[in-house]
Amino acid sequence: MTTPESALAEKPIQESHHEGDSVNNEARINTLEDLFDHLDAHWHDGDIEASKRSLSRRVYKDTECGAWATFGMPGERAVSHESQTWTGRYAKIDGVWEMLAPLRDGVPCEASMMPPAVREYFWPSDLQPSDLDDLAKGAASLTLTETIRVPVMAPHAGSFIVGSIVEGSDAEAPPETVFLPCSPEDIDRAIAGVNDEACRLWDEANGEDEEEDE
Repeated sequence: MTTPESALAEKPIQESHHEGDSVNNEARINTLEDLFDHLDAHWHDGDIEASKRSLSRRVYKDTECGAWATFGMPGERAVSHESQTWTGRYAKIDGVWEMLAPLRDGVPCEASMMPPAVREYFWPSDLQPSDLDDLAKGAASLTLTETIRVPVMAPHAGSFIVGSIVEGSDAEAPPETVFLPCSPEDIDRAIAGVNDEACRLWDEANGEDEEEDE
């Protein structure tokens, strides 16, 4: 069982793999519709699942390894990390521990402004009242301060994800993700990279089979 002091330890932020991500004023692929135009796939306006099937079918047919592909809707992604100093404040009210407004760099702020990593640090899902009792040592209030690395988020216009399962083996070419806006070359490189790796793994598995037959 974790506690705010021991198990509220800094948790590593997992980042998606980004291939390319080159953005410039001449980037042609600025939207998901641009992505579909580049790959000659059919964008079904208002039908996300049909659009995904069309994209995957097009990439599957156009690659030697029969790669799969999908896309993500516009949103945010972590582009870097920064260290933030947060103070979690707790008070026992009518016998129940509650978390008061936290401090960031000593300045009070709304709890809703806490990044998920910070909230999980100070108020983890498996936190028990007895954990706070132990830390407070009989007091009705508790203050904990910690410097935590949190992701810096930035908007993106969608994403393209491509990967491949190697037929006849348990191997899989690791998926590549490209965030929009990007250049057409970024998309082409991601597809080519997955195709090359899948073909290499297939040849490797086939070669082992031939050696066994001999």
